[in-house]
Amino acid sequence: MRYPCLKLVGVIFSLFLGFPIPTAMGLEGESVQELEPVVVIGQSSWSEQIRREASSISRVPQTDIQQSRTYNLEDVFQSTPGVFFQTRSGANDGKLSIRGTNLASNFNTWGVTLLINGVPMGTSDGFSNFEAIDLQAVQGIEVYKGAAALRFGGNTMGGAINFLMRDGSQLPLLKANIQGGSFGFYNVNLSSGKLFEPVTLWGEQVRAEYAISGTANGQHGFRTNSQHDALRLLTNVGVEIGADHYVRLFVA
Repeated sequence: MRYPCLKLVGVIFSLFLGFPIPTAMGLEGESVQELEPVVVIGQSSWSEQIRREASSISRVPQTDIQQSRTYNLEDVFQSTPGVFFQTRSGANDGKLSIRGTNLASNFNTWGVTLLINGVPMGTSDGFSNFEAIDLQAVQGIEVYKGAAALRFGGNTMGGAINFLMRDGSQLPLLKANIQGGSFGFYNVNLSSGKLFEPVTLWGEQVRAEYAISGTANGQHGFRTNSQHDALRLLTNVGVEIGADHYVRLFVA
């Protein structure tokens, strides 16, 4: 055979002619179903919202809180730039400073506002009680530095710290956490939470949830007069009535 290549090409071409080739012409006559447009709406993550902010805002996530001793604020803010917390004697009470504010004062907060879920917390004299904060019940911490804290009022020039508390949807029915260490350190926490099924009252969908956290911690300390023992109980109850009414109660 003098031209074997030409014969092979002819065989392959004949095979292709024996099979139907799908084209757009084969779709003629068939009905085409038009689908309604689908719109997907989702809430942007906190890190994405931070990138859009022109102000200086930091966040301490729950993973960083759980990896610390969760004993006082000094453990939590060690890796937060611009935030300084100095304990008085190893307890949760101490001096809080954001970008150098409040350094000249004694142990308390001047110009720095503490909030729980955006609601200011404090006493009648304008100070805040660090001892009332149960870090075991905190989901995350937002730190607003300088003028970024003005969204919470005009007396927050030194900054603001917003503690985001866990609700009933973020806790199991029963959870226990026990820590221990040298110098008599102990940290015991029991928490419970539940999100109830919605019910209909007066024609409105009502949803309720609760979260309870109880903590007992303390230490003997490595120096004189550094012994500390504390008991904390935080109750967080939320009720949603329809789409326009929402009530939340904190009892500490």
